[in-house]
Amino acid sequence: MVRQQVPWLVTAAFILLGCFWGSWNASLASIQGHFRLSNAALGILLAVGVVAGAVAGSAATHLGRRLPPVHLLAVIVVTWAILGLPLIAMDALWPFIVVFTAVQIIMGSVDAVMNVGATAALAGQPGRLVRFHATFNLGAMLGALATGVSGVATNGGSWLWPIISALLLIVVTIWFLVSRDDVDPTVDEGLALPLPSPFGDADPMPATATPTSLWALLRHDRLIALLIVFAAAALVEGGVFTWGVLYLRRDLHIGLLAGASAYALGNGVAGLGRVLAGPAIGERSPLRTLAVGSLVTGCGLLIESHTHNAVLAASMLVVTAAGVSLNWPLLMADVGRRSSAPSSAVGAFTASGYIGWVAGAPLIGAIADRWDLSTGLAAVAVIGLGVSVTAGFLAHRSTAAATDR
Repeated sequence: MVRQQVPWLVTAAFILLGCFWGSWNASLASIQGHFRLSNAALGILLAVGVVAGAVAGSAATHLGRRLPPVHLLAVIVVTWAILGLPLIAMDALWPFIVVFTAVQIIMGSVDAVMNVGATAALAGQPGRLVRFHATFNLGAMLGALATGVSGVATNGGSWLWPIISALLLIVVTIWFLVSRDDVDPTVDEGLALPLPSPFGDADPMPATATPTSLWALLRHDRLIALLIVFAAAALVEGGVFTWGVLYLRRDLHIGLLAGASAYALGNGVAGLGRVLAGPAIGERSPLRTLAVGSLVTGCGLLIESHTHNAVLAASMLVVTAAGVSLNWPLLMADVGRRSSAPSSAVGAFTASGYIGWVAGAPLIGAIADRWDLSTGLAAVAVIGLGVSVTAGFLAHRSTAAATDR
């Protein structure tokens, strides 16, 4: 097998998207205070834009499945960068909501298409794909730390989004000038995969028989159950990096730099976990790995939500970050291997992950407003434990079905 390299524009997109979310999560308490948002309102703000972005991302990958991923990514990234530039000037709530929602919608397409590009380049190499996802954690670390340091320097926090937008424009310009003729890996949609689905006995199908409906495609490959589990796992991941950090800042009164540092450390551990675990991927069941990771995450969140010790709570944030570190890239790699149309399937799972990531945000926010943020975190922990049990059950059923065959 020829070892392809991930196009550097895809790598840059992963890092800069991580920077965006790192800056956002580190600034979350400041943003909430500046616009006087309740927890539920903050959850709705996240949910509306990201869900719309998830739909846009799924549509972009499914409709553009015959287009080179990197060329499509370049167009979408430029749009994202231009929309992000005005964010620094948004001081009133409604203009900020409109612009931020538009940015999230385009970000959904960026995320989906860059995942397709990475999956295409590393097709059949799930370990390398898992390790590659550590670039997102690197970006999140950089974004959080830069936000924390600049916040201390400016006595109030600084959003790095316009800087990120400018970097995106520079990156795409350089790529267009020097690399646009490079090999652009595309996903082989006619691939007949010999791997059975963990949820059924679907037979590989020729390219001519590929369903035109995305839902029909997922049903044929027996990926619907995995799609739901993936969304729930992403909900827990969003709870760790959104509400877990906000709990440190708001309830335990950790400063901006300390909170950003805890978030950065959590991403550092998550990225390290992806790098170190990469070589073992393929030897472990993705569902069993998900079950163990979700168990660790659920227990860590329960401890964090019931302690008033800032050091212990920050330590549990790091533990929970390690617990969720493999979920997204591991299952994405598995989907890329099992689907008869990997580009569409990866786009659908990215959309599902985005929806799950923020679907719980209004719910957890409402719980936090009704009771407190500690109770909201505990709710995320219960969902994480539920994911662990469900993934373990599905893994057992998959093993039993393979034995019967």
